Amino acid sequence: MEKWKDIKGFEGMYQVSNLARVKSVERLRSNGSGMQLQPEKIKDIQTHINGYKYVNLSKCGKNYTHRIHRLVATAFIPNTENKTDVNHIDTDKSNNLPHNLEWSTKKENTQHLLKSGKGANQYGRFTN
Repeated sequence: MEKWKDIKGFEGMYQVSNLARVKSVERLRSNGSGMQLQPEKIKDIQTHINGYKYVNLSKCGKNYTHRIHRLVATAFIPNTENKTDVNHIDTDKSNNLPHNLEWSTKKENTQHLLKSGKGANQYGRFTN
């Protein structure tokens, strides 16, 4: 069953689900001449050239880009050790379901990638 949680910093505006989907929630918005009801809408997920999935959110006239795996981890995975990175356990950047994500340090994330047989290309960027 799909569960939705508010996105931190965008409470009452956007939510992320345990199925790695993002939606804008139904709310009243100013349209310049008054208020208009904005219906709930599932947001389009984009894929960056580096393979990570992301979504664009807006707030107070500014646009923000958020990686899906970080949104899912923040909402559904406790970070009791205050680690900074989110690791894809199966190394598949498109698999953003909670059971495939874990909080890690930068060092742990790099070690996991190297152990999986993924390495850095000639530009020092990790490949997959």
